[in-house]
Amino acid sequence: KITNPQDMERFLANTVDEVGSDNQELQEILSSVRGVAMKEELEELHPEKRPICERRYQDKFLVNAGPGAGKTRVLMMRCAHLIHHQGLAPDDILVLAFNRAVVYEIRERIIELFTKLRYGSYVKKMHVYTFHAFAKRAMQANNICDKGYEDDLTNLLHSFAEKLKT
Repeated sequence: KITNPQDMERFLANTVDEVGSDNQELQEILSSVRGVAMKEELEELHPEKRPICERRYQDKFLVNAGPGAGKTRVLMMRCAHLIHHQGLAPDDILVLAFNRAVVYEIRERIIELFTKLRYGSYVKKMHVYTFHAFAKRAMQANNICDKGYEDDLTNLLHSFAEKLKT
């Protein structure tokens, strides 16, 4: 029940994850809530993992660790940091995985984290694919997909790689 301005602010902070740019007051509330949530999530990371999430978007790096070490968590926080602190649009982020099961896992974890951070509406805008799906999309988008290769993903990837070289 909303009985005062503080209740309204709390309600909005807990339910709204996107506001039209013309409503400055709601934008400020949302920005504040996102900032607090992001700070809390970053503080929960192991001290050695946090710098990985905070690296500049231009940096190239490899995260190599065994099962259960938190690689997926680092990846999710990296995506959130790119959006929240570095200003990247969610549709500028590409996440590639080796198989569909991992893609589904990543998407589920992105939904969970981004909902918590009040970026839930951004989830559908991110690009999370298998290498095969990305290659197929890229080839179709650039009209370089040969009919004979559409079902044979091995040949599709080979063809895609060859066309990237030129």
